[in-house]
Amino acid sequence: MKIGDKKNLQQKQAMIMAIVMCVVILFLFKNFAYDTLHEKIQGVDVKLNEAKAKLADANSIADKKELIDKELATLQNKLAYMGEMLPQKKEIPKFLKTIISRANDNTIRMISFQPTALITREFYNEVPVSVNIRGSFNSLGQFFAKIGNLNRIVNVENVQLSASSGDNLRETISAAFTIKTFTYTEGGGN
Repeated sequence: MKIGDKKNLQQKQAMIMAIVMCVVILFLFKNFAYDTLHEKIQGVDVKLNEAKAKLADANSIADKKELIDKELATLQNKLAYMGEMLPQKKEIPKFLKTIISRANDNTIRMISFQPTALITREFYNEVPVSVNIRGSFNSLGQFFAKIGNLNRIVNVENVQLSASSGDNLRETISAAFTIKTFTYTEGGGN
């Protein structure tokens, strides 16, 4: 064997050794580093997808919450309006002020305003009030119209009209009647 051949052989052996070392390093890298990192990356991808799904659910719930909040506000407004129409308390002083105000608007003179006994029904109470007033026929009609347009549920019953004696042209008629308003009793009873 010649020196040149020996050198070529050593170079070939070194190259083969380098190739074998590279293959071994690649094999070890793939089996230990790459596969482990790949599994971790897949685990992180799974967690990321789960987090995205939870975020989408949370956004959906947030969107629904806005709609529910709007619906709740609408229902609360309706409840407040219904509470005005059918309150849970008699509120006689407030009711009296309202009736007197409507009477004054129509030049009606209030002679008497007398609450009578409460009438209990299953889910509501009737609150009758005996009223005596004086005014003109036209102003009496306007007064009844304004009473009928109150936010609260009000019935005018047992109207008795009579001519007023006297010189006052604004008080040509006397009226006695019962105004019934109502209160809500939750679950029945008082």
